[in-house]
Amino acid sequence: MGVAVYRELSPPEALRGHLACLWVQVTDDTSVRHDVVPDACADIISIGGAAPIVVGPATRTVIAELPPRTMIVGARFRPGSASAALGVAMDELVDRDVALSDVWRSTNELSDGVAAGTIATRLAALERELTGRLAGRAVDRFARVAVDWLAGNPAAHVSALAGDLGIGERQLRRRIAAASGYAPKLLHRILRFQRLLVGMHRGRSSLAMMAAEAGYLDQPHMTREVHELAGTTPRNLLARGVAPTAMSEFFKTVDRAAGIVGA
Repeated sequence: MGVAVYRELSPPEALRGHLACLWVQVTDDTSVRHDVVPDACADIISIGGAAPIVVGPATRTVIAELPPRTMIVGARFRPGSASAALGVAMDELVDRDVALSDVWRSTNELSDGVAAGTIATRLAALERELTGRLAGRAVDRFARVAVDWLAGNPAAHVSALAGDLGIGERQLRRRIAAASGYAPKLLHRILRFQRLLVGMHRGRSSLAMMAAEAGYLDQPHMTREVHELAGTTPRNLLARGVAPTAMSEFFKTVDRAAGIVGA
């Protein structure tokens, strides 16, 4: 199997309320097997110059087989932000890939822009399209508060937030599902898993300590949930050297807002 180059790039200022990152992946002269784990995000991607698609939030790990000499460009939405940006409830797109043209009309210019050229020109075409459509578009602030609160409180229960917001728990659950694609419990699990990956990348402590820092009850709890979401063990994930740059920045933002020291 070949080695793929993968890079995440900070979005421009006008898109930071919507995007976690822009990204690119390029394979060499051999095929690449890539495990895509759940990250609570939706993406717009173009594979090898094909028309862009929307990849909805995932509930399970998907194994992608990438052909040799393939260039992929993408934009990853912040958890809970894709629904407002795309104009469709994310619970309709869970574990689904759909043509971007089915979500947004008139995407011919974007399709032409990502069909050929260098990494830079393809990313520029994607950035232009997103800026034109999303700059100034209001984000669902209620959903943002709810998703960020769940990310910053990995051991808490959603009923506590419902009380603070002064709304019913059932209504809160519906809003979270529409914004993120997940019921709160599953969203919590996936965000906790992503927080664990960030801790693994930092490499600051033992697996038991990483489990506690991520919000798991104990190490066996972490092991069970990692196996369910990633199909492997925490130790194997640690050996892979996963580097979730965009999610690391997401958690830094969430933790700073929550006043968590050392984030």
